[in-house]
Amino acid sequence: MTPAEFSEVIRKSGKRIYQIGGVYYLSERLLCYSFPLLHKYSLNSINQKYLRWRSLITIINLDLKSYNTKEFILSSNDYSIDSFERKVKNRIRKSIELLRFKVPDIGDLIEEGLHINRKTLKLQRRKDSFLTNVNKWRKYITILHSHKQFSFFGAYLHDKMIAYIVICKMMDSFIIYHAFIDKEQASQACPMNGLLYYSVNKLIEEYGKVTISYGIKSFKPLPNLDRFKANMLFKEQGVSRGYLLHPILLTFVKLYLLVLPDCIKNNHCLISITNQIESLYQGHKLLTEKHKA
Repeated sequence: MTPAEFSEVIRKSGKRIYQIGGVYYLSERLLCYSFPLLHKYSLNSINQKYLRWRSLITIINLDLKSYNTKEFILSSNDYSIDSFERKVKNRIRKSIELLRFKVPDIGDLIEEGLHINRKTLKLQRRKDSFLTNVNKWRKYITILHSHKQFSFFGAYLHDKMIAYIVICKMMDSFIIYHAFIDKEQASQACPMNGLLYYSVNKLIEEYGKVTISYGIKSFKPLPNLDRFKANMLFKEQGVSRGYLLHPILLTFVKLYLLVLPDCIKNNHCLISITNQIESLYQGHKLLTEKHKA
């Protein structure tokens, strides 16, 4: 599946995908993302003139050597249990002992998948109507399920799906597109350890050596998730992520960074916020200053 084909599938599912030049974008409320989310675009293909005023922040993955974040990548043809550290081996074995893994049917994805999504997003204090609204989710997951480039794997406890993974084949590599668990039902079963182990080995059986992306580090630090990915042998690789800020937002960011850092001292909350704003500004400079060069 090419980036253009992938973008068309997601557009048909109901999401707002548009194209400017040769770049696809996903619009979500006040944010805009280059699309597919992990595809890297050349700097010259980004039309800043038409993007600058469209969203509060436009987030673009760039094909640059000036890295400012990390992507988690697994590239292997051997994902045997002996590859893992002892504690991770034990979690995988426990998961395999307590759960059953298989390709879920569309009914499980629609019903149990929606239930899992709602619980997960509530815990994460996130909103995404495509994952939580019954009609949008049914249309969305049914369209994905109809394309052979998407692979689906589920973990079952007593015949009930409590976790699932959606993996998309993009060109010569794979992207973990969704990975959710029902924490209430699965707290003792380590479902994602076993499910990821099962899923990757199924892909290796079919394709041989595989390269799989588990996404880019979250803008807001999620150390537990990063640790899980590393434990499951996904290694960090440098990538470039640019942030094109709306001109009004850019003015406030510059004023904030000019005035506030001298006032925060030992206020850890403000230090964290300031670090994130500084990352936004540096990402904006990465995009705009490289473009000028």
